Amino acid sequence: MLAVAALPLSFKVVSLVNEQRKVYELYINLIFQLVFVMWVCFDSELRELGLNALLHMTKSRGNRCLGTNKQ
Repeated sequence: MLAVAALPLSFKVVSLVNEQRKVYELYINLIFQLVFVMWVCFDSELRELGLNALLHMTKSRGNRCLGTNKQ
């Protein structure tokens, strides 16, 4: 009987942990993107290569979202 009463509480704890994990993943992704942008902007030789790669990634991601796969 006690286990059945504690079941909704365990679901709340699990959902809070999942939400916290999503927030941490978001922060980690933002940090990596910031490092990438700083690295590309401050390294003159890699600036053009990095910006072209970033443009290609954004273009292909946008095409996938739209349902077209033209590259």
